[in-house]
Amino acid sequence: MRSAFNGFSCLGFMFILGGSVLTIPGIMFNGDIIATWIGAGELVIGIILVIEEVIFTRRWNRMVGIIRNHNEITLQEAAAKTGTTPDKARSLIYEALSLGELSGRFDGEIYSQS
Repeated sequence: MRSAFNGFSCLGFMFILGGSVLTIPGIMFNGDIIATWIGAGELVIGIILVIEEVIFTRRWNRMVGIIRNHNEITLQEAAAKTGTTPDKARSLIYEALSLGELSGRFDGEIYSQS
């Protein structure tokens, strides 16, 4: 299973930390508008990066799980069950094979588990 903790989520956490460091003193010292708005912008960017990475990771794990549950699945079936195009399903299978998340063979249009 792929973890949501990677470079983009670390960058998001750094944006959240930096945004809070700017926003809290801006609010406490009554209206340092520039620091407050820059900090709020950083917070929003950080939250978007973290949420996007969590959503992407959940989708990846779901698609790999669907393919892993079949002993043999064609590319068209994999695309239909995961809700993607056949080209995206093919690249997903190749990427999961290279990362070691799937173990099997992918010959042309058919993926079979080993």
